[in-house]
Amino acid sequence: MICSLPESVNVLSLEYLGGVSGVNRVLLRLEHLFEQDEGQEEARVDLAGLFSTFDVRMVEEMALGGNVPLSQVPQRRPKNMRH
Repeated sequence: MICSLPESVNVLSLEYLGGVSGVNRVLLRLEHLFEQDEGQEEARVDLAGLFSTFDVRMVEEMALGGNVPLSQVPQRRPKNMRH
């Protein structure tokens, strides 16, 4: 890694998924840690400048399991926001 992550962000895993048509794919799982009373402050990570051994050319946010794009996961409201 070239630069450090914000204090509240940890790398859970970095997994090589293989190559297709000359494009190598990896699955990077990041964890945003915060205390209950801190709220949910945004943490920014510059993925393009994060690694020295490869270039990030495309990013797709995935569901926690890493097998479904987040855009295809139905959004659930927290219990206190349901009517």
